[in-house]
Amino acid sequence: MVTPRDAADVEAALEVCRRFGAPVLARGCGPSLTRQTVNGAVVFDFTRHMDRIAELPMRHSARGMCITDPRSCADQMYEALSWDGPVIVECLVDQHEPPLPAKVKSHQVQKLTEALVQGTPNRNRIALQMVKDMLDESSFAASPAHAVPRRVGQAAATLVGRLRDRARGEHPE
Repeated sequence: MVTPRDAADVEAALEVCRRFGAPVLARGCGPSLTRQTVNGAVVFDFTRHMDRIAELPMRHSARGMCITDPRSCADQMYEALSWDGPVIVECLVDQHEPPLPAKVKSHQVQKLTEALVQGTPNRNRIALQMVKDMLDESSFAASPAHAVPRRVGQAAATLVGRLRDRARGEHPE
């Protein structure tokens, strides 16, 4: 694992990886909620010292890019994957998007619910986004959301209602 402090550290580590043909996996947001495997790759952990990729020097055929608009994501990812050399892609995401993996287990939902109830900043917006996502997904036939049991939907609606009521009590409009 590499925890670079600056662009020079990134360059030096990429040069070593290039020299030995080692694959590289960049991580920039803490734990891998998608349970991404490393498959022998050198992991670059940018969470400790580098929280923003402003630029990456173009030595050694390396590129750096930042995706800020979801509408350009597909084109920028295609460009990144078409590059013949190492590419670091930073993706700016909605801070209110709930951090849940595609297949959620009940204990994960329970822990998230506890965190939201205990005062997570913007908890109302996060809970509403979760319900919105579930409803958006349920409109697609191929989505697994249509199989969500009615009880889970009712529990989510109850949670959103309680969070909304609690927030109104804490911050009356």
